[in-house]
Amino acid sequence: MAIDPSDKSLVDPTGHPISPPQQHGHIDASTEALIKSELNSAVDHLREWNRRDLAEIKQDVAKKWRWLTILLGSLNIVLGISLVTVIEWAPRYTRQQLLEPKVDATIDRIITNKSKDYVDNKLKPLNNRVSQTNDQLTKTAKEVSEKQTVLEKQEQTISSQVEVQRLATAVRTGDRKAWEQIQAKAQGDSNEAKAAQSAQADVEAFYDIDRAQLSFLIRVDPISLEDPGYSVDELITQLDVPGSKDRQAVINSISQKAGPQSVEGKRVVQILCERVENEPDLRVVARITRAISLITKKDIRPLDVKTLSSWWNDHKKDTEYQSPYRDLIDVTNHWEDPSVDVLPTLNRVIEHAPESLFARALKTEKLIEASDGDAADVELKEIEKRQSDYRWALYFRAVLFSMRHDTDHAISSLNQLLQRSPVMENRVRDVPALAGLLADPRIKLPGKQGPN
Repeated sequence: MAIDPSDKSLVDPTGHPISPPQQHGHIDASTEALIKSELNSAVDHLREWNRRDLAEIKQDVAKKWRWLTILLGSLNIVLGISLVTVIEWAPRYTRQQLLEPKVDATIDRIITNKSKDYVDNKLKPLNNRVSQTNDQLTKTAKEVSEKQTVLEKQEQTISSQVEVQRLATAVRTGDRKAWEQIQAKAQGDSNEAKAAQSAQADVEAFYDIDRAQLSFLIRVDPISLEDPGYSVDELITQLDVPGSKDRQAVINSISQKAGPQSVEGKRVVQILCERVENEPDLRVVARITRAISLITKKDIRPLDVKTLSSWWNDHKKDTEYQSPYRDLIDVTNHWEDPSVDVLPTLNRVIEHAPESLFARALKTEKLIEASDGDAADVELKEIEKRQSDYRWALYFRAVLFSMRHDTDHAISSLNQLLQRSPVMENRVRDVPALAGLLADPRIKLPGKQGPN
């Protein structure tokens, strides 16, 4: 710190004036003068040194600025660079040429050194964990996929088993399409095939038991609920009745009336074998196979249409199985058509099957309509030789007696007819020649009515 030469006071090392010492006692004048003289001499020396130091600093600073000024002036003259330009350029140059490369190198070195440690210590373990997690997820996904596949297969198996059971239930009610589906599913050795095979066996056993029953539905008079004496050929014409139970009853009645190995029985085999192919109800099919088994003595299971078809292919050209009943069915289908002359067809049926009572009864009706009573009598006698209480013979005999005004015999025939088949009352009321006789007190009306 510079010392002001004009200031004569003493200062401490911090530059503050030193207070004069307190007078603790008396100092003589010579001693005090000596002390002041020494102190003043020391202060003078300090001030001299201070001036020298300041001069040297001033000279050094002036020298530095003089060289800087010379350098900047030279640059300005030679390069046209002003001081402002240098001031602007210097930091940029320093940053681009010195700082940035150094910083980049430092950063690269840090990244290289530190990133390796970071990768080794942080990323690699993390990558390992991620890899392990990914492997576990892959394994889990595979297990889930496998379990899902198993569940789907189990679901398909259960669904197929449920479907097979549904089909089996439908088959028991007579659904032929359901039976064909079960047979198709039973092919192979899959779970579904095994379920279908089991259901197939159960269904066949069910129909075997059904065949073994002791009593069956048969075709009856709807009022008396008894067989009115149907002929086999008449039953053949009823195979197309709408209800499944009615068709079963018709076939059961045919089985009952057509004896095993009988000529009459063999005539129906062709009709039944051809019907079984298109019959939609399995219960009717089972009745047909039973009837054919009874007539031909061929062992055929209730639903074994394949065996039946194979057997029929081997025998359909046999003379004994050729049936005239196709023509009879054709006659009944065109009975109300006046343009069709049915007599020649009926004569052909009767020629090939003389026991055809219904065909003879239909011929009798056509002869009566033609007023040929004598020919009608001939046919009625042929019927009565074979079955004296045949209901259609009784009916047409009453018609002939009434036409000949033989009331007593007509009433007798009517009473036999109504006792045999009460439902025939409806038919009698529709015939003017007979309707008047119903009022006769000798007529024994059944008291019930129903469809013919």
